[in-house]
Parts: sequence; structure tokens; C-alpha cells
Amino acid sequence: MSTHPLSWLLALPSRPLRDPIWRHIHLPEPLLPLLRTPPFQRLTRIRQLGPTHLLYPGATHTRASHSLGVFALAWRMLLSLAEHPTFPHLTKEETLGFLIASLLHDLGHYPYTHSLKDLVLPDGTTLTPHEHLSARLIQEEPLASLIRAAGCDPLIPAAVIDSTLPTPTPHTPFLRALLSGVLDPDKLDYLTRDAFFCGVPYGVQDIDHILTTIRPTACGLAITPSGIPSIEHILFSKYLMYRTVYWHRTVRAATAMVKKTIYHALTEGVIIPDRFYLLDDAGLLQLIPRSAGPARTLIEDVHRGTLHTCIWEVPYDPSSPLHRAIEHLPTRIRLDTHLARTLFPNAPDHSIILDLPEPLIFETDIHIITEDEHTIPYTEARSVFTPETVHAFTTTIRTIRLFVPPSLADTRPSPRAIEDTLMEAL
Repeated sequence: MSTHPLSWLLALPSRPLRDPIWRHIHLPEPLLPLLRTPPFQRLTRIRQLGPTHLLYPGATHTRASHSLGVFALAWRMLLSLAEHPTFPHLTKEETLGFLIASLLHDLGHYPYTHSLKDLVLPDGTTLTPHEHLSARLIQEEPLASLIRAAGCDPLIPAAVIDSTLPTPTPHTPFLRALLSGVLDPDKLDYLTRDAFFCGVPYGVQDIDHILTTIRPTACGLAITPSGIPSIEHILFSKYLMYRTVYWHRTVRAATAMVKKTIYHALTEGVIIPDRFYLLDDAGLLQLIPRSAGPARTLIEDVHRGTLHTCIWEVPYDPSSPLHRAIEHLPTRIRLDTHLARTLFPNAPDHSIILDLPEPLIFETDIHIITEDEHTIPYTEARSVFTPETVHAFTTTIRTIRLFVPPSLADTRPSPRAIEDTLMEAL
């Protein structure tokens, strides 16, 4: 009987961790100490979907459980790919580095991450990408020593997560493509896990079938023609999850309220970015003191479940100068103030909130292996999901909304009055 190319990995002593999605996750014992470190334990106190539980009560799962799920799928993916002759000859250190990267890839995530994707700091910069923070934490204590004790240079998993770092091994680009791509373990877990805990059927992926259709290439992954439906399913699942969960009107209300609180706290110097990084959900509220002013009431309302009401919404139109202006968060805040003072003179300036989700990308950058063993881009394969269709996914769900306190919902201005007031302020 032939020996599996990664038989040494299968022989490592491991401990099963129970998971509602992937059942038993067998974590090698050398990696168990990583779970007990403060950086990983912080993820147990950060909800994966932020305030989404206000709409879907089951959505209280954490970044930690997601991270373990990504590790489980990364493990299964490696074992499947290693059985193919085109699988690169990874060293034991590279293999461990990839698995450690999959486990620790979210260490640098902020609380309420979905509220902060387009947050602009007072100096015009944006928040440090979570990938950079994850890589930094991996190379610092206590994680660095534990990773070395497990038999891996910390720079290897750090460089897999953060593509701006130098490539410490020849196969780092391949491992990066595995961890972040069309069929990456991160996306396969979060779509399936989020759907499960929200109680919706849209995101569940056919992992077993996907693992039988993927093939290793020098650039990462390709799939056989029988895997094309898996790509289509992921694309449509992502669309439906954004339409019904991530960008649902109620979730966007909570997201916009949190974002505005943090924006004001940062611009007014109530908190500084260095203190903001690496908080958990509860720490964020504690960091913003009551002296922060009226804007603090927004995040307090979110914690109480008292959300703003949507009184106006329009599909985002990239050809509209007004809509393009609303994309810029500081401009959006200025327009909020103008709306409040013009149309809602008795309301606090901070209580009127325009919201526009960040641009969304549906990844299709994967190749299909043809019957004659050549590869073609997915966009050239026979699929109903043409580039035009995929582009339409974003245009049909990206919406500008105006949120106001529930007490103002019954005195809403007409849509024409709102649009005219916004145009006046440009």
C-alpha cells in the first residue's frame, strides 16, 4: 500500500476539538499552545459578524471558531492536493507554516470589522490592514517562540498571511494563493459557518466535492470541469449572503452607527489608533468614555438593540457625482450634518447617518483544467456566471441608505427633498 505524501503530518499526535460545522477538528499537539495565547484568546471575544445577532439571534459565533474552521479546511485541502503529481515538494516547515497561517490569519482583526472597512483616520490614512497586524503578532512573543518550538520559522506563516513581506521560501507564493483565492479555506468556512449560525441555507458549500475537483498548479489552484458548479455556487452564495445577511438593512443600520461613533472618537482625539488596535468587542465600548459626547450614544444604542430606521434608499449609481461623493467617508459625515441641520433641525447632528457599503469583489481568478490538460481562465469556461453577471451582483445590492432615530421616522422628508438637500451641500 502506498504511503501518503504527508504521512508525517498524519502521524503527529493531535487532539480533537468539537466543532458544529466540521465536527472533529484534529489539531496537532505542537500547535495547541497557540490557542492559549492572549492574541488568540482575544478572538474568542470578537463576534465574527459583529452586530448581526440583532437580526439573526444565532449569529454569535466568534473569530476563534472561524479560525479553527479555516485550519480544518486548510488541513483537508493539503491532504487532497498532496495526492496529485503536480503538488510542489513542500518542506515540513512550509507545510506547518501554511497550517499555522490558516489558524492565525485573523489575529489582527478589529472588533466590528465590517463597520471599519472604509474608515478614514484624521490624517487621511486608513486603519492598518488586519493582515499586517496578524503577521506582526506572529513574529512577536509569545507566539514566535511557540511557533519555533513547533518546528517552524515564524516568518513563514507571517509571509503567507501578509503578501507585502519578503518570501522566505520558494513556495510562499503558492501557499499565499491557497490561503487567499477563489476556493480558499477562509471563504469556504465563513460562508458555511455564517449561514449555519444565521439559520439561512444560502452559504453552505459542498466541501467534499470541491476537494475532489481541485488540482495544484505553480500559481495555486485550478479545478476540473466538474468543479465549475462549485465556483458558481460560491459566487451565488456570496451574493445571497450579502443580500440577506451582511448588507441587510438592519445590519447596515447597526454597522453605520458603530462606524460613526468610532469616526468621531478618532477625529476628536478621544481614542488614538494605537489604543484602538487589538481591542475586543467589550473593550471597544469601554475605550470610548462617556465624555466622548453625543456620538457615544450611537454605539450604546447598538448595544441595547435600539437601531436607527431607514427612511430613504437608492441603488448606488457610479455615474452620479453625488453617489461618488458619498463614497468618501469624511464627505458623507459632512453631508450627515447638513441633512440634520436642514431637514431635522431638532435632531443632534450625529444622529443622522448616510450609509454606503464598501465596493465588493466577486473573485473569479481561477483556471479550469481542460480534457487535454491545458488550462483556461474561468471567465472563458461555459458558465452562466459571465463577467457581466458577476459585476451585476454588486450593482444590484450596493445601496445608499439614510438612517435616523426611530423618533424621527414618522416625520420623514420626501425623497426629492433629501436628494435636493444633498445636492445643495456638494
